[in-house]
Amino acid sequence: MFDKKIQFNQGFSLIELLLYVAIITIVISAIVGFGSWAIQVGTKTKVNSEVVNNARLAMDTMVYEIKKAHSVYTPTSVFNVHPGQLSLEQLNATTTESSSFVDFFLCDQAIVLREKDRMLLPLLAVEFE
Repeated sequence: MFDKKIQFNQGFSLIELLLYVAIITIVISAIVGFGSWAIQVGTKTKVNSEVVNNARLAMDTMVYEIKKAHSVYTPTSVFNVHPGQLSLEQLNATTTESSSFVDFFLCDQAIVLREKDRMLLPLLAVEFE
């Protein structure tokens, strides 16, 4: 009988190896691209949420001060020019002075709250286009 040795092809050919590397590269690129996109979306969502929360806090502060006010102080309130200013007169029951003043105005693209004897408090940074 014939004594033939059957040889098994062991290993990969060069074309198979290149094909596997190309497929793995495509899969890894898709995963990295999706991960990068997810991080960008998460960052934008976080920034938008922070802006909304800051705006809500600024509005709540303004509403609180307006409700607490006795009247609008017209000598320093300016409504017909940009940027305007809102000055509020508040009655003081705890101090010797009869009233104090609170101002809201724009300063370097920020809405600012200024109270007498207090530093300026930026409430919300805004951007105008």
